[in-house]
Amino acid sequence: MNEAKDVFLSHNRADKPWARELGRRIELEEFSGRRMTVFLDAWDIDPGENFVSRIDEGLAQSRFVALVLSPEMLASDWCRLETTATLATDPMNRKGRLIPLLLKKTTLPPILSVFNYIDFTGDNYEASFLRLRAKIRGERPPRA
Repeated sequence: MNEAKDVFLSHNRADKPWARELGRRIELEEFSGRRMTVFLDAWDIDPGENFVSRIDEGLAQSRFVALVLSPEMLASDWCRLETTATLATDPMNRKGRLIPLLLKKTTLPPILSVFNYIDFTGDNYEASFLRLRAKIRGERPPRA
């Protein structure tokens, strides 16, 4: 059994460089006197490991699941499976565990269109990142 993470980054391989950079940035931040942690397949699934089992563990053990939304992600069976697994135990996202991150403009499917997302499509990456950091820390979003 592996250690719990703060955030599971669900993404398509087309968006992996962006997800990797976001994960790196999250892990530079602190929460409750420690560095925040991210589950990213490239970092947390070793060669020879059963990746389906590791993804299942990562989803179960992460405090939040961040969906990196793009047309490629929405077309991915694996990403749909990760989304479904997350929503299966909390379809209304009452626990707030699911965090949609809009990376590329796209039409969201009805099941995701009802959730407020953090918009990373514009020029203000820093403001979007601060909203995400606040969510992970359990803080109110910045008012700026």
